[in-house]
Amino acid sequence: MSYNSRDYAENAIRIGESVITKETSIDDAYSELTALADKAYNEAEHYRVYSEHEGYRENALSVFLGISSLIRAVTNDNSAEIQKEINSLKEIIPEQEEGIIGLFKKYWWAMCIGLLGGIISSIIRSKRGSENRKVKREREAIAMAVSYTDSIEEYQDYIDNMDGWQFEKFAADWLRFKGWQKVEVTPGSGDFGADIIAYSPDGERYAIQCKKYDKPVGVKAVQEVVAAQIHYCCEGAAVISTTRYTPAAQQLADECDVLLMNIP
Repeated sequence: MSYNSRDYAENAIRIGESVITKETSIDDAYSELTALADKAYNEAEHYRVYSEHEGYRENALSVFLGISSLIRAVTNDNSAEIQKEINSLKEIIPEQEEGIIGLFKKYWWAMCIGLLGGIISSIIRSKRGSENRKVKREREAIAMAVSYTDSIEEYQDYIDNMDGWQFEKFAADWLRFKGWQKVEVTPGSGDFGADIIAYSPDGERYAIQCKKYDKPVGVKAVQEVVAAQIHYCCEGAAVISTTRYTPAAQQLADECDVLLMNIP
């Protein structure tokens, strides 16, 4: 048994005895014992990675379970039960020959409580997760479409069925995925030619227009986003589209330093 494990057990015994003699209140004892149980558990986890110290890990685990049992007895304010758990801890200190299986048999109730807590947590997480399942699927689709060019075909129907506002939100997520920061979609009306305001990975503020077209994007989109750049006092301007750009749009974009992007 390591020095720390012995110290935790001896301190727990002292606290338990002081509860019986009424020298320590139940609330104070609960707080102190909980802290000791946490330390014993952390020590057991520490020795998990050191196979040559498996005995130390078993000792620390037994101390953790013993203190947990003592906490239950103290909480019940049952002197006989407290004394019983104190005696169990005293048996742990001299030597440790029970092994993990014996400990589990002795403290099966603690294992059951832990298992039950895990099940309840899983149920809660599952319920919360189901509420956001649709959003999660959409974001996964975006991530896959961005990450793997050949996967966009799988989600082409998903993109084609979007209206303008949905595409703007899609484009905003696409930008975030690509490393853009502080990405905000502007109001649906009166946006002065910018659907999104965002900061590039280099930290420059951009006015961005989104175009979900079946035909090539023309020069008008470039003109509008240049005006939006001035209105929003941005350092750059960009257009995001699902299709290609006309030669005139490309020429004006080059002359005005407008970034033309395509969602794959």
